[in-house]
Amino acid sequence: MTLNLNQTIERMKAEIMADVKAGVMPATVKDYSELHDFTDANLYGLPEGYSFNNDDTDLLNAAQDAINAWIAAGGITEAVNV
Repeated sequence: MTLNLNQTIERMKAEIMADVKAGVMPATVKDYSELHDFTDANLYGLPEGYSFNNDDTDLLNAAQDAINAWIAAGGITEAVNV
């Protein structure tokens, strides 16, 4: 299964927001690493049945960096207030 960066980022955002709405984590997390205080954030964005492939490491790192920037820019708070 081949991952797509933009699709992975959008899936991660949706899964994070679902966890915020479900009370798994607060909307006040400040960065990607803080997500790990509440869940295994490395699983965000992975399609069902995904089997880790070392070739996807760079893509997943880029997706996590994008999510970190989104959170730091207030993405979770903004999404909660929509």
